[in-house]
Amino acid sequence: MLSPCFFVIYSAHCIYSENRIDSDARIRQKPDVKKTEKEKGVTLKHLTIAVGIIRNPQHEIFITQRNAASHMAGFWEFPGGKVEAGETPEQALKRELGEETGIVPLAVQPLKIVEHTFDDRRVTLHFFLVEAWQGEPYGREGQPMRWVSQHALREEEFPPANAGIIALLKA
Repeated sequence: MLSPCFFVIYSAHCIYSENRIDSDARIRQKPDVKKTEKEKGVTLKHLTIAVGIIRNPQHEIFITQRNAASHMAGFWEFPGGKVEAGETPEQALKRELGEETGIVPLAVQPLKIVEHTFDDRRVTLHFFLVEAWQGEPYGREGQPMRWVSQHALREEEFPPANAGIIALLKA
């Protein structure tokens, strides 16, 4: 019959051996390094987006909520959309604001260009300030919308690519 002491020593040896094996295996593994698109041999889809910061005289910003079936679903966003072939970002902005919000921008001012990479795509966002327009903006595609005080914008309610522009608007 084996003494209880044997089981304690044997168990400790097994635990030590398992840890040593796990430890050795971790040492042999290559570090998990995030590779660039070029290193992976993958080209991400690249989108150029025109975005309108519609601001009224009370310094409220018009925002809409992204559709549940879209990329970054549920986040709030500044209206806008993809720049189509043959369009400038300003032309795309005017077209998109008409389609999404029902307004006709009368004057747009380039504000900032932001590059952002998601896991599945790269985007170049052309932000424009829109302070003069015809019509009353609304969620023309049925999307929820609201006016928010410029200083009350909350970065966490927007896609990550909007963080810099929100900081700029709140400064």
